[in-house]
Amino acid sequence: MRQAIAEFMRLALSLVHIDVKAGSVIVEATVEVPAADADTKRADLELGFGSKAAISSRLNVTALSEPSFDSPNNGDSKLSGGVIAAIVILVLAFAVLVPLLVCYFRGKTDGGDKKVTVTSNTKAKPPTVGQPDSM
Repeated sequence: MRQAIAEFMRLALSLVHIDVKAGSVIVEATVEVPAADADTKRADLELGFGSKAAISSRLNVTALSEPSFDSPNNGDSKLSGGVIAAIVILVLAFAVLVPLLVCYFRGKTDGGDKKVTVTSNTKAKPPTVGQPDSM
């Protein structure tokens, strides 16, 4: 199988890997190609092995289902939703915590712990009964 795929794809045999899943009839073939050639080689692979009939004739096996093709996202710049959510949460936490920490430490260094007491030397006279308060 590896040899047939390698010859069809015009690749070294060491770049084709076959993995037979235990207890099933699923055969997974992995073809390693440079990123620059990935689209072309995928099209070749789909052309040569894209149907049950093509697999049966090229590999001399009985294919029970249509093949599927998958390409890993190596070097892809798209971010998953979970990564984006984590970034947003970190940015919001940073935007909230930094000002709070600045205010806290600024209060510590500006004498925020000092108490101020205001006293007065004048005594207020208690109001007498029956006389209006004078101001």
